[in-house]
Amino acid sequence: MDQKRMNLFWLCLALTLIFFICCVKAKIATDKDNSEFCNYANNGTTFITAVTGSGALINSFFNEPVDYYITYGTTPGIYTTNTTILENQSINTPINIHLTGLTENTRYYYQPYIRRNATSEDYCAFQDERNFTTEKPSGSSFSFVHVTDTHLNAVFYKLPASEEGQISYFNTASQIRSINPDFVIDTGDSTGMVGNGGGGVDNQEEAYTQWSRIRNLYSYTLPIPFYFSLGNHEGESDLIGRDGYTQERMNWSTHARLKYFPQPDNSTYPYGGNNETRDKNAAGDYFQDYGRPLEDYYAFDWGDATFVVLDTYRYTENLTEPLSPNFWSLGKEQFEWLNQTLATSTKKWKFVFGHHILGGGNSTKTPPQGDYNYGDGGGNYSQTGNESYGQVAINPLMERYNAQFYIYGHVHFFAHDWANWSLYNRTNYVNYVAGGTPSQKLKEVGSRYDLYDNEIIEWGYTQYTVTPNNVTFSYVNISDGSILYTYTLNNTSPRISTSYTNNTAITSNITFQYLDDEYDNAKNCSLFINGVQKYTGFNLMNGTSVSNNLTSLGLTNGQSFNWYVNCSDGTLDNQTIAFTSTAAFPDEMPNTLPKTRIISSLNQPHNPEIINFQQ
Repeated sequence: MDQKRMNLFWLCLALTLIFFICCVKAKIATDKDNSEFCNYANNGTTFITAVTGSGALINSFFNEPVDYYITYGTTPGIYTTNTTILENQSINTPINIHLTGLTENTRYYYQPYIRRNATSEDYCAFQDERNFTTEKPSGSSFSFVHVTDTHLNAVFYKLPASEEGQISYFNTASQIRSINPDFVIDTGDSTGMVGNGGGGVDNQEEAYTQWSRIRNLYSYTLPIPFYFSLGNHEGESDLIGRDGYTQERMNWSTHARLKYFPQPDNSTYPYGGNNETRDKNAAGDYFQDYGRPLEDYYAFDWGDATFVVLDTYRYTENLTEPLSPNFWSLGKEQFEWLNQTLATSTKKWKFVFGHHILGGGNSTKTPPQGDYNYGDGGGNYSQTGNESYGQVAINPLMERYNAQFYIYGHVHFFAHDWANWSLYNRTNYVNYVAGGTPSQKLKEVGSRYDLYDNEIIEWGYTQYTVTPNNVTFSYVNISDGSILYTYTLNNTSPRISTSYTNNTAITSNITFQYLDDEYDNAKNCSLFINGVQKYTGFNLMNGTSVSNNLTSLGLTNGQSFNWYVNCSDGTLDNQTIAFTSTAAFPDEMPNTLPKTRIISSLNQPHNPEIINFQQ
């Protein structure tokens, strides 16, 4: 009996061990299956955009049906909040998760998790931890990067592929990741919905394939909040009959972009954006309803800056033979929205982005007649385009509201010039900055880059650093990370120099006379004596003078004092002009009235090698 019990004991033990080993093996197999599933199911990881002070949009796609959620927090590797689990998400269908309730000016770290749908398998992380920063408040400093004309479809997927371009793009992405800017803005020509000289995608599936590839490349290589402006090769244009543009390709590209490349819509930010969901045909009739806003133009604030992203293609209507730059237009609705956006913004800095200018120039730097390079010319051709809604109308709008930067691409080299500042006879000119290309063929054509004042024909990208008082942008060499060009704009410049009209003393009054022809006028001025405001609310019009009594200023004869005047320029309502001087009354005080101080501004430098205007 004892032997039988002993045998039964060993039998039970053996069965238990066998069962345990089988379970372990099954668990290992399941873990392996889960791991392989996570690796396979993932399609492009996540794509983040539309970041605000309290939220962000994270978009994902998968090759298998999944259950999905995102966990996040403010410390690397420590996640305190999970989103709602989204079950039974379909294959290749966009999954949009809006993170809400976030805190302004805070860095968040997030990790998505998935499992095979309709199972009890464990969830698995399918990408490395990523992070982003919510909107910065006024007074903050930050950086962003401008890339353009990557032509990723041609560089990676169009045979023969460009190995040199691929290496250059990966170097670009690596450098940008090391900078870790708050966001990236791309001004278009990433896809090949239409080709040069004709051709392009032939059906909706080809458009889906292209946009999904481009999205996945950006998602893998630049896991940073991403904003996009449409270029000519995206094909969303009414240039029907020219260079492969067709109504069908416009339709296919828009459907694919909205599916794979979400952007802020008209409700994301207070400035709104395009609320239209439809496209028009050549007769002006609506032919396609996408069921959601087009997400092709929008604006947002960040720190002390407003960023405006334009669509420079869709609204130049029926341009079958664009023999004149005067056809190019934002369209009435987009132009009026731009006007309202710039007028509403109270930020010190304003950046406007488009694929190119709404006009164009020829190689003689004169207003073009006949042949011209559309979209080329930068600031030298800011007077071209449709007279109501083209660049010739956009530039004065930017000047009126002190929008200092028009940033664009299209030309495949870096360039920086100004919007005909000598013609406008004022210093509130617009900086036109072309961002080059990090990966596509450079435009080594003299007749093209002769349109610009300062050009660099090297692969690169542009890094911007924004502070409350300065914006510095640098064009970065991709091969070694060196700076090829740098420029700083200071919003307190120009400084003002002063001089006595004679050696006589001030006895009763000080008269300030404004004798500068570079500003139209200086309004809302305040006089400070030894750092204390003594007099305010006066204007210094060109050639006029303002007198102040010494007693009212708290001064006595023979006193040494410091003084300055702050004004808001008449055409740049938000710009501060600082007039500074140190003065002492002479011992000799003859009875000469009034004493005049001449306030004359130094000419604001236009030499790009001078990187700080403050004199």
